[in-house]
Amino acid sequence: SVGHIIDLPKSKIGIKIEDNFQPQYTLIASKKDLANELKDEAAKADEIFLATDPDREGEAISWHLASLLKLPETACCRVVFNEITKNCVTNALKNPRTIDMNLVSSQETRRIGKSGL
Repeated sequence: SVGHIIDLPKSKIGIKIEDNFQPQYTLIASKKDLANELKDEAAKADEIFLATDPDREGEAISWHLASLLKLPETACCRVVFNEITKNCVTNALKNPRTIDMNLVSSQETRRIGKSGL
């Protein structure tokens, strides 16, 4: 995804205050073609692994990608590795996990704070 593909809108606060402060995410305009390409490729795939960075930003990107690709919340599609070696990548692919919503919530809280609310 080359970084974030979904974010809070830049043109407004992006938070529904009357709806318990729910974030209103949107597809980043410059990533529309990439999003369509990812959806097309995902439709052809037997398995999808999300291998974004192993921090809260990467976890949030994986969560947004899973949403974009309509992957079930219970999908064990998240793989994490700290170095790009055959052994580490192979091990990560053998041990996928679900998306860590605690990390996603951490990033979301940080991002909402940066939105100016």
